[in-house]
Amino acid sequence: MFIAAVETALEKLIRQELPLPEDVGDVTFEAPTNNWSAQLSRVTVNLFLYNVSRSPHPARALMRRDVNGGIQKRAPQPMVQLSYLLSAWAGSIRDEHLLLGDVVSRLIAVEGIPAALLPQELSTSVSFEFVDDSGNKN
Repeated sequence: MFIAAVETALEKLIRQELPLPEDVGDVTFEAPTNNWSAQLSRVTVNLFLYNVSRSPHPARALMRRDVNGGIQKRAPQPMVQLSYLLSAWAGSIRDEHLLLGDVVSRLIAVEGIPAALLPQELSTSVSFEFVDDSGNKN
């Protein structure tokens, strides 16, 4: 369930940051196969989840306010790393590169998904880290 919550928030963030209204383009989470790409008819930002692993970052304890305003401390939760392949699809290679550049420049400027975009059921923060295909941070 947390993956679906993260992806819902990612879509909201991308639509807000570009902006990419729903009537203009799509944000998808499909495997970018030839069959899938042949069916595209609109500008599309695609985030394909290709790996789920334990994060190398240490677990963090969470602080939450209870219904009475008191602070509750939760036990440290293991951090999970979701790795996505980011791609952009448009009418031409030039348009795709412009769209991809816009997405990267906007996402790299934020440290994570703002809490206001995260669903209530997700009880942790979501941060970003850009890495190349060898795993090196950029």
